[in-house]
Amino acid sequence: RDLLLEIADRNGWLATVQKAQKKFEASKLSRTKEAATIDRLIASDPRNANYRERRLAVYRGLAENAIASGNHIEARSIALDGVKSVETVLRQGANVEHLIDMRIRFWVIIAAAEKLSGKPWQASFEKSGTLINEHARKNPKFVKPAMRMRDGLWAHLIKQEE
Repeated sequence: RDLLLEIADRNGWLATVQKAQKKFEASKLSRTKEAATIDRLIASDPRNANYRERRLAVYRGLAENAIASGNHIEARSIALDGVKSVETVLRQGANVEHLIDMRIRFWVIIAAAEKLSGKPWQASFEKSGTLINEHARKNPKFVKPAMRMRDGLWAHLIKQEE
């Protein structure tokens, strides 16, 4: 299992480098290989929440790559799958704060994909704020870092298109 995790990590790292080099198809292929490796791990140990959390990073990487390459509809679809996956992992009792952060990120990606494709996006962006406020009731210190993360990610995603 350690070897499979290492292979997944290397594919994820390679995908990040390829995206930075604007080699979007190669990056997508590397992320797909990363996903397949993590899916094998999940199949071998379906109750392992760590593997499922790792799979969320693949959704995020694929969605951000799709935005960077101009495939906004695909980015939205991938991010929506990520939201569903977060809900599944949350039901398994995994690291809640990390998952809330991921859920916020996915809603920002969805909003950016909608905005960049000319669709109404405000409701999706507002969903990220709602999630921040809901979690703030339990952890008030979460608000400022979450807002900075959300606003920074939004600016980064929208800037990629300019």
